Amino acid sequence: IVTKEKAKNQILLRYKMLPYNYNLAFENNQNGTPLMRPLFFEEPNNLNLQTVSTSYLWGNNFLVNPITKPNVTSVSVYFPAKNNWIDFYTDQKHLAGTTKVVKVSPDNIPIFVRGGSFIPLITPIQNTAAYSLKNFDLHFYFDEKTKTSNGKLYNDDGVTPNAFEKQMSEILRFSSVITGKTLILKLDTTIGKLFEATDKTANLIIHNCKAKTILIDGKSVKFKTNKTVIEIPVVWLKNSSKEIKIQL
Repeated sequence: IVTKEKAKNQILLRYKMLPYNYNLAFENNQNGTPLMRPLFFEEPNNLNLQTVSTSYLWGNNFLVNPITKPNVTSVSVYFPAKNNWIDFYTDQKHLAGTTKVVKVSPDNIPIFVRGGSFIPLITPIQNTAAYSLKNFDLHFYFDEKTKTSNGKLYNDDGVTPNAFEKQMSEILRFSSVITGKTLILKLDTTIGKLFEATDKTANLIIHNCKAKTILIDGKSVKFKTNKTVIEIPVVWLKNSSKEIKIQL
């Protein structure tokens, strides 16, 4: 029963990550960038990374260390130097360019998120036919080292071949800027001429951050805080942009 429950959680994670992975597939289609990337992609001049096979990047924003042997309780992980890295499960921060021994949980493999990343997730669904971005979670991993960052999310009807080339798709774009004690997040959309865009609700979840006040398009809003995680529902109307200004 315990094994089935752990397997079920990983299957649910697969469905939650559909937006991120769908966007990776789009990038692969457009640019040929692989979904799974060796660490020397990140630091091509670091000769030590050319033989590292114990961890890899999943897209640009995830660092994964698979466990391939039984009874492993800890692993040594190198954290690439451009950004700090945040544990996907605990939100513990690991400094850029360091190597650390990390404890291995029996519930999941070690996964870390690049500081400054936007990670879109959805509530688990029964099958891909139910996939929708009408309501989705947009996780932002705040990192004081990363002063600016960008992200995007490709979306289409999931059925039409070559939807991007036929202008039957949209790209949701995200950006962050840290200026002094202010974090500014912007959401915008590029919509194909033949794509039927819809209004969306983005549940913005900001990790490793504490806020004094938050403004959405200049208006003060209420927000939930759980330790160092902030949660703000953002109503995102089609053909519009949003600005979220967070006073740290």
